[in-house]
This record gives sequence, C-alpha cells and structure tokens, in this order.
Amino acid sequence: MRWNRPSDDDWWDAVIDAAVIAGLSPAQVFSPRRDRVLVQARWRAWRALEQRGFSVHGIAYIAGYDHTTVRHGLERLKKLEGQHALVG
Repeated sequence: MRWNRPSDDDWWDAVIDAAVIAGLSPAQVFSPRRDRVLVQARWRAWRALEQRGFSVHGIAYIAGYDHTTVRHGLERLKKLEGQHALVG
C-alpha cells in the first residue's frame, strides 16, 4: 500500500513549524506526553502535513499513531480554532 507521502523534507518542515509556533523542540512535538501544549502542537503538525499533501494514513504511519487518532486530532484542532482557545 502506498501513502500520499510527498517527501521527508515536507515532514520535518511541518514538525519544525509546529514546534516553533508552540515554542517547543521538534522532539517535544511527538513525545508521548499529553500536556495540552504538546498535544495541540502535535495536532498542528498533523494539519500542516495534511495541507502539504500527506494522507491521514500516511501521517499516522510516520508519526506512530493510528489513523483514527490523527483524524480525531485534526477534528479537535478545527473545533478549538473555532473557539479561539489554542494554547501556545
């Protein structure tokens, strides 16, 4: 099975962008911790990857999460942005 995976550069650029926005290191973005700032930064990275052409399945595969977690994270981020309640 092939995933829509444009390039490794796109992957790292999205992770770095999300980390910078949240004031974190790229390693912190994908740490297993569940602090609000870390989780929302992870969701931002997933959204950036999706916008760069990665599929939800591709993001999940590379990030080490199941596709349902990624999909729900993207939905939650959209909902939070609607409420202007993002941290970081």
